[in-house]
Amino acid sequence: LGLEPGNCTPDGRDVLRQSGRLRFLAPGCDMVLSGINLGANLGVDTNYSGTAAAAREAAIQGVPALASSCWGKEFRDADYLAELTVRCAEALWERPLPEGTFLNLNLPNVQRGTPVPFAAAPLSWFTYAEEFVEGDGQGEERIFTPRYSADKRARAGYYDRDLVAQGYAAL
Repeated sequence: LGLEPGNCTPDGRDVLRQSGRLRFLAPGCDMVLSGINLGANLGVDTNYSGTAAAAREAAIQGVPALASSCWGKEFRDADYLAELTVRCAEALWERPLPEGTFLNLNLPNVQRGTPVPFAAAPLSWFTYAEEFVEGDGQGEERIFTPRYSADKRARAGYYDRDLVAQGYAAL
């Protein structure tokens, strides 16, 4: 669970049992914050993300929830990104969210001092292509990365993926 005194936050490793934990460990919880996850959860990735699933499960239980993720493979400044996430959660707290609301926040991977504007954005329209590109692995390990295929309906610069790439925090 990853619980510490004063912190009733599931760690996201066991999302399938989270609903029971939420009812017993944090009865009357007003909001769930899941993350911050290293690696963006944009577009269809929200379907496969444990971070997003933990927030979605809370929303199914009727508790407003925010999933937070960061674009990149290594945090440049995890503390700053966590502060941005908390700032977003506090702003949402000021505007009561309807029961069962699930929001997905994606942050650019930046360091303290970098201004990060927040913007609302719909999920990206992209799919994984059926082609995978083989990359360098270590030893006998082989790494395959999917190629993304943008949907022709997509407007450039409009979706979550585009905004995060431009340095915005997309919600």
